[in-house]
Amino acid sequence: NASADPEVINNCIYVLSDFKDNIDKYGSNYSKGNAVFNLMKGIDYYTNSVIYNTKGYDAKNTEFYNRIDPYMERLESLCTIGDKLNNDNAWLVNNALYYTGRMGKFREDPSISQRALERAMKEYPYLSYQYIEAANDLDLNFGGKNSSGNDIDFNKIKADAREKYLPKTYTFDDGKFVVKAGDKVTEEKIKRLYWASKEVKAQFMRVVQNDKALEEGNPDDILTVVIYNSPEEYKLNRIINGFSTDNGGIYIENIGTFFTYERTPEESIYTLEEL
Repeated sequence: NASADPEVINNCIYVLSDFKDNIDKYGSNYSKGNAVFNLMKGIDYYTNSVIYNTKGYDAKNTEFYNRIDPYMERLESLCTIGDKLNNDNAWLVNNALYYTGRMGKFREDPSISQRALERAMKEYPYLSYQYIEAANDLDLNFGGKNSSGNDIDFNKIKADAREKYLPKTYTFDDGKFVVKAGDKVTEEKIKRLYWASKEVKAQFMRVVQNDKALEEGNPDDILTVVIYNSPEEYKLNRIINGFSTDNGGIYIENIGTFFTYERTPEESIYTLEEL
């Protein structure tokens, strides 16, 4: 990192170009992919860490401002790869979108990076991961506006995504237990999950020797369980609900909600009910 000056960063374009030119071959190669990912991540980390030690926390006051355009051009080119996109290389596009949004401030004209994100929103299907990622990056880094100054209405995009990926709602116990699920999560599975939760609650009550809530008026008086169709769709939870997805599931106490996903035997030795 100590030697990551503009010249070094710009020389990284050859690595990105080689990977893009051979994406059909390299996309599923873990070692090559991991190297490219860590390259993008490392450059982003170092350049942004420099800002925190710079007057006014402004990218314009760093040595990188208007001096790493060759790298930015190559990074932005990875945001749209047309019909070459597949499950093996989607990670590359997703990260290119993310880092393009974060590093656009190092351009003299940030709207160039802004337009790269806009092109992604036009190229990829509405509410696909890449579409939502590009919209999120415009929201975080460009005030939720496109290069023409128009609002992209990111709140509507998130609402539409929740409706698409979590279309089912089930309520139990007079609304005290709510399940929101993907369209591929069966009703039978949801009922089994409900009864599994009842069993856990009963065991807890036996341990504490009390069948009433320890505290009244908490958000978890109503327990909500959110179940995505798959680990891939679960990754969207980071964007549309704002919670970490680097896990098998996460409980957010202050909203009384558990987020998780359906899984196959190949993906986990535990069933959803067991978890």
